[in-house]
Amino acid sequence: MLPPRHDGPGTALAAPLAETPCLADKIPLSAGLVVHLGCGDGRAVAAFRDRNPRARLIGIEADPALAARAAAILDEVYCLAPEPGPLPPLPPADCILLGPGLVERLAAPGELLNELGRSLAEAGVLVAWLASANQAAQHALLTDAGLHPVDAEALTLGGADLVTWRVTAAPVPPLRVFSSMLPPIGGVSQVRVVEPMAALSTEPTIAADITNQFEAVPFLDGAAGIFILHRPALLGAEGLAKLRSLMVRGWLVVCEFDDHPSQIPILYRSDVQNFRAVHAIQTSTPALAEVFGRENQEVAVFANAIRRLPAPANFAVPGQVTMLFAALNREEDWPGYVEALDAAAADSGGALRFHVIADRAFFDALATPHKVFTPLCDYSGYLDILARCEVSFMPLRDTLFNRCKSDLKYLEAASHRAVALASPVVYGQSINDGETGLIFDGPTGLYDRLMRVVADPDAACALAERGRADIAQHRMLAYQVRARVQWYRDLWSRRGELHAALLRRVPELAG
Repeated sequence: MLPPRHDGPGTALAAPLAETPCLADKIPLSAGLVVHLGCGDGRAVAAFRDRNPRARLIGIEADPALAARAAAILDEVYCLAPEPGPLPPLPPADCILLGPGLVERLAAPGELLNELGRSLAEAGVLVAWLASANQAAQHALLTDAGLHPVDAEALTLGGADLVTWRVTAAPVPPLRVFSSMLPPIGGVSQVRVVEPMAALSTEPTIAADITNQFEAVPFLDGAAGIFILHRPALLGAEGLAKLRSLMVRGWLVVCEFDDHPSQIPILYRSDVQNFRAVHAIQTSTPALAEVFGRENQEVAVFANAIRRLPAPANFAVPGQVTMLFAALNREEDWPGYVEALDAAAADSGGALRFHVIADRAFFDALATPHKVFTPLCDYSGYLDILARCEVSFMPLRDTLFNRCKSDLKYLEAASHRAVALASPVVYGQSINDGETGLIFDGPTGLYDRLMRVVADPDAACALAERGRADIAQHRMLAYQVRARVQWYRDLWSRRGELHAALLRRVPELAG
């Protein structure tokens, strides 16, 4: 890698990027190695850690004081002062960032850009902030260096007009991924649609969007496109017409569904086409994949995951523990535990508090006066409340429907550093009891584990920290983006085969 021109000790490579808007949004969420030229004090690129904790972050800076500060928070930092020189060989980078003003100060920008392009991993992206005086000249500079511009976004920073360019070292076929979305209820839309689509949009050449305006969905004219139907109800001729309108425009259609259909009355109808009349299905658990696979063999599992790790905000009041119960349609799951919860509340001497969202019957059943009720709220409101609670209560009876549910409640609790207090159904497969959360089997087990938290909040906080670390290392959305993109591209490559199989299942679609 060629070093940029150095103007002497104490001169930064570029303007500090701590104030650059949305820098982390420009880094592909899946990036495992990020190199930041002109990293300043490192804070701008370090903000990417809460999205991809596994990522290796490397900074390059000419100002020794800034480089020293960056070294405290990044994995590696190279300082080019006092004498510039070649950098040590670096592994192929998934993303290279060039800060504002850096390219304009280079003696030979084309040479550096060409070298950086060769330093990118396959499908890696170079992000450069360039002065916007002449975008045509910028485009020519990038292409002359052998790079392939993907997109450009104008912005203003510190009174200066800039353009953020994203470029790749080799052409990558573009892919459009559109999705419909049900009205947000209990976070399902956020976790299964909004956040995955936002994650996809960070990848170069992936255009992701959410729309329910099917009549406005564009024709692809040969371009690659995946349309995801979020929890649809495709009934009879009207349902087939909706599918046909997408397919005639060239879209390959995927159904996104994450509940067992046995508890959804509309799916009892014989003319439901949710799973047979689409090219493929994506879902959240292997148990659901087995169910849907009986009607359509093309099924992929993308487990629920966390897009951004929140900063902890609980365990802030000494001697007080608040347990949250926030769940929809759990009226049959909790009645057997009320007596144990009341006993724990009484034996805690007022240290145990309760916050209940949505389920008024559960709130009224608790005898303790130390309780707060919040009506059904939006997803962000729920997460704000969860962030201030030390325990999240997750009871599930052993039923077919419950066994097919995901462990989303564990992800939400653990990522916010709350102790997941859960039944063995579903959560026994995700939680290491006593290590990343607490599993109870029956009222006595619930009482014992809850009192353990109340008696030793410091140990409970350490337990919750281990749960949070589990999410950071294994359950981030960043770790499945590439698998999603690979599956969508594979579906598109087999679209003829998939469409023929679809027509064999539902010949009526041929019309």
